Amino acid sequence: MASDGLELIRRIAGGDRDAFSAFYDAYAPLALGVLCRILRSDAEAEAVLLDVFWEIWQSAGDWDPRQGSLEAWVVDRARSRGIDRARSLRGRGEVGTGPLPQLRVAEPLEPGRDPRVGAEGPGAVRGAFAQLPPHQRDIIELAYLHDLTQAETSERLKQPLGAVKAGMRLGLESLRSQPRVQTVRPDHAPFGELAAAHALRSLGRDDLARFQAHLAGCAECEQLLGDYREALVGFAADFRQPPPRRAKRDVMARVDRRGARGARERFWSGLRWAASVAVAAGLLASAAATYVSGRYEGRLGQMAREVAALRGQVGQQRLALALLRDPATQVVLLEGLEPSPQARGRLIWNAHAGGLFVAADLPPAPAGRAYELWAIVGTRPLPSGVFGVDAEGTGSLRVPPLAAARRVNRFAVTLELAQGVPAPTGQMYLASK
Repeated sequence: MASDGLELIRRIAGGDRDAFSAFYDAYAPLALGVLCRILRSDAEAEAVLLDVFWEIWQSAGDWDPRQGSLEAWVVDRARSRGIDRARSLRGRGEVGTGPLPQLRVAEPLEPGRDPRVGAEGPGAVRGAFAQLPPHQRDIIELAYLHDLTQAETSERLKQPLGAVKAGMRLGLESLRSQPRVQTVRPDHAPFGELAAAHALRSLGRDDLARFQAHLAGCAECEQLLGDYREALVGFAADFRQPPPRRAKRDVMARVDRRGARGARERFWSGLRWAASVAVAAGLLASAAATYVSGRYEGRLGQMAREVAALRGQVGQQRLALALLRDPATQVVLLEGLEPSPQARGRLIWNAHAGGLFVAADLPPAPAGRAYELWAIVGTRPLPSGVFGVDAEGTGSLRVPPLAAARRVNRFAVTLELAQGVPAPTGQMYLASK
């Protein structure tokens, strides 16, 4: 059941090796199938699978229940890392040329079994991708697994761009477990196609900017985008491939060998997990504050002292704990965008008190440049501070509260002049959903 996965990820965030082993058994076939489809090489796919699950061990607390299911989170991580490896291979002229794995058409479900993937059962929307019309299968696979934009997919398939856009939307609608039945407003229909392309990561720069501006104030598209991301779990499940035993031995050996080095990551994971689960479970705000403060404060305090000894971040740790005691505080996760998809950020945010932002795996800023955080209120980006990163790509920022405690729709990070700018002009590196 879904609660099993929830319990496993909670325990992994706390450093539980046995929970990680069980999580791997449940979710690794889903990730490996996606990787094999992208890389067309079992050896390359298994190498990336090791990296994917090592990242999950280090940052289990990055999963936010409000942003989607665990299955969707694992699929998205596998897809991102697989495409990164494919790009690297292309750069060296080593792109795999083996045949695509055959679709796995699952057997009928036993009565009463949950058809979704992961800890709940052996398949998600079983065989749904294989049942799509061939042209929709081609469009979805090229966009999602081979990182082609809508225009590139159109050129590759020799199909009109409009047909590609419609095929993306119709294909994802077919993969959804509960297809839409309500009538879409005529003036809203184009955003349905943009939502499908956004879920497939195939929007060009201009369309992406247009959709993100619209998404900031549209609950309907927010829900639709989440549904499409979940539909891609069903797509990925048709390629499920059990990993060889050696793959699990390798990742568990890495956990045993290097697990002690994850104290700092587990500290932040504990903070994120405590805040996210409190919201997802529908707890009262006061109960959430009591839960974080009462159950975790002792452990977090100990970890804070350890991190401070290494990084000199005593002030940050105290600020994080103080913010989390306030039931109005939320934890916002920012995902990496091109040209740095591996980057990530997290912001502990309180509209009245401000917040603490930490970024990881960002590339060093060129001379005269720095990263700038933006709070997007409605469709207007407001500057929220400038920061740099160290040699490991890590940086942090104390974020002041906004005037009149405005409601923030999203946060984003761009590369700007070192002194900061009043409005974003540079490349966007991080953005919240």
